[in-house]
Amino acid sequence: MTGVITLNEAGHYVIEWWAVTQSSTANTATAFSLSSSLGEIIQGMSPVKAGQLSGFGIVDVTAAPVTVTLTNATGGTIYFPSNAAVQAGMMVSGFTTAFGGRMSQISIFNVPGSVDLIEMPLAVTATESVNVDYSVPNAITIEQAGIYRVDISFVGAISGIGMPSQNFAIGLYRNGLVTPESGLIQTVAMVENQYTTFAVSNYVRFEQGDVLRLGVSTAPDDVTVFFPVTGPGVTLMVQRVM
Repeated sequence: MTGVITLNEAGHYVIEWWAVTQSSTANTATAFSLSSSLGEIIQGMSPVKAGQLSGFGIVDVTAAPVTVTLTNATGGTIYFPSNAAVQAGMMVSGFTTAFGGRMSQISIFNVPGSVDLIEMPLAVTATESVNVDYSVPNAITIEQAGIYRVDISFVGAISGIGMPSQNFAIGLYRNGLVTPESGLIQTVAMVENQYTTFAVSNYVRFEQGDVLRLGVSTAPDDVTVFFPVTGPGVTLMVQRVM
């Protein structure tokens, strides 16, 4: 008895199987193996040759496709009861992984106080990412609908203001710089020439094709933002959680 399932997307999969047996010609226990093309072999066995046998395995797919096969591992012939409507089965529960990020690694960025909102340049992409797209400049495009954890961080200093401090805001915008995502905008009163660090995180449901950007604003004066000499000044990270 064999059964083959092909996993065509990267993700985390739980595979459950069961079989109803009547007898076996093998001298050993009744056994089935769940094997993947990744080289994994997960075996389930029973000392009883007649009855129900079940098992499960977890397969992590990073590069699709991956095949999973259920095979007879007894070394003999297994007989199934003819009066059983269903003699064996496999069930797959999958969770598709999706994560990625963009970063800003510029030294200076000018933000005009006369403009309501300006897009934050995020030219550097995360070292590793799965199921997100970077074809839109400075943005992350969602390829898998689901609930995502979103993390935004900022470290920098401002200059050019005519007062002791000035509000500086950064937020996440979906499909255009119109309305910030609820719970994902941060406004901080920044003191001139003093480095400030802040972060904001939240869980948001995104749909396939959503384009995510960071928008920044300040008022009333134009400001120049200085970022660290090395490392990212601004980061946007997303990770699907369900």
